[in-house]
Amino acid sequence: MKCGTLLLVIAGIFGASLPGAAASQPETPSLTVCVSGDISDYNLVVAGPAAIFRRIGIRTKWRGLNGCPADAIRVRVLKTGPANLPARVLGCAHPLDGRDAEVYLDRVNAAAGAAGDQRTALLGYVIAHEIVHLLEGGETQHAGEGVMRARWSSSDVEKMLWRLDLTDDDIELIRRGLRERQAQRAGAPAAATAALQ
Repeated sequence: MKCGTLLLVIAGIFGASLPGAAASQPETPSLTVCVSGDISDYNLVVAGPAAIFRRIGIRTKWRGLNGCPADAIRVRVLKTGPANLPARVLGCAHPLDGRDAEVYLDRVNAAAGAAGDQRTALLGYVIAHEIVHLLEGGETQHAGEGVMRARWSSSDVEKMLWRLDLTDDDIELIRRGLRERQAQRAGAPAAATAALQ
């Protein structure tokens, strides 16, 4: 199991139209994310990741785990992180299964400190970060800046209150991952679908 993790350094804190056919708009890709856990400000928390994905043209649908579709991403917000991971690890994605991620609420709360608005923003960004690992799959990577940065500084955490973005490389990997997920749902080989794009 490969685990894409998010680390926080507190110390320094994605048709062509046929001839004669009416022009059609390309379908906006969508992603269903099922979130479970004890999240007091659920709507505020998911608003952050929803906005991040909306800015790159992806519509997200958020729901709980009950009735979660088989092709949805599942994010479990756990009260405490596992003892076998360093305390600075705020979440963990399992990109090779492409579906499951965990976020550790105690660690997010500790990293955000007393500021409630930073805590909500940080939790949303950690959820987005782990979803991106799942969408990028085996090609998952950390970036030198933005949402997919491995270690967020205090300046990054402050930017989360306003806007912290994905890099162009991350956006391309996300779009490729969504095409592969859609091809799997349709039963088509992912490579054939990617060649059409």
